[in-house]
Amino acid sequence: MAIGVLIALGFFSTILALFNPRPILTLAPGEPQLGVRARLSWRFKGSAGRLRRLQIILRGCEHASYQRGTDSVTDERTFYAVLLADQVQAMSMHDGTVEFAIPHDLMYSLELSHNAIRWRLEVRGEVPFWPDVDDRFDIVVRPHPVT
Repeated sequence: MAIGVLIALGFFSTILALFNPRPILTLAPGEPQLGVRARLSWRFKGSAGRLRRLQIILRGCEHASYQRGTDSVTDERTFYAVLLADQVQAMSMHDGTVEFAIPHDLMYSLELSHNAIRWRLEVRGEVPFWPDVDDRFDIVVRPHPVT
């Protein structure tokens, strides 16, 4: 019975989350390069006034896939995370812009057969008495330009 209640609560929470404000991100350039400044702009579709806090995080992760017995396993390890925006004032949550640069000595996006370097933007918004906003957007990071 307890499992049924948990499943029902999870389903109800998922339905409520569909009515959350949706972030729309614009990244210029669309594929930033290591060590080069980029600009991230955001706005929300829906009632962003319900948000009490907004955080935008840039995260770089290393993914490694391998066999453990007969199972395929993928591990993820964060090697870089930076808080690009942390807003608590309603006027600055609905839309905004932030400039940033990914350090030039980090690894750019890479996909190999068993390993990968992936970058993403994570948008987290606290909504009182409602499921929180928790969206992730994969991005491609290019190598540092050759000088």
